[in-house]
Order: sequence, then structure tokens, then C-alpha cells
Amino acid sequence: MEVLLRIAEEHGIDVEELIMNTIRDSVNDSTSTIRLRVELAENTYDAMNQLNKGDAV
Repeated sequence: MEVLLRIAEEHGIDVEELIMNTIRDSVNDSTSTIRLRVELAENTYDAMNQLNKGDAV
């Protein structure tokens, strides 16, 4: 999986955006993408707070 991600990113493919769009299209619900983006943002925020405290993520 890591190899696929690396190669995709080397070719300028935004894998996260591609997955989000695929999920949105498969469920035909744009709010699912919004919920996913909010969850990812919350996880990123929590990880950043842990790093700022010196905790391991």
C-alpha cells in the first residue's frame, strides 16, 4: 500500500482527495465527505496538540 501511495503522490495524484470523491460519489451524499473532512481535521488537531505537549502520537 505504501508503494502505491508513494507512486501516486510522485505523479501528483492527491490520494486523499481521490478517496474522498470516490466515497462521495458511491454514496451519492456530499455530507459524507464533509463529515470525513471534519473527522480528519479533528484527528490532525488532536495529534498536533499531543506533539506540542511532547507526547508521542
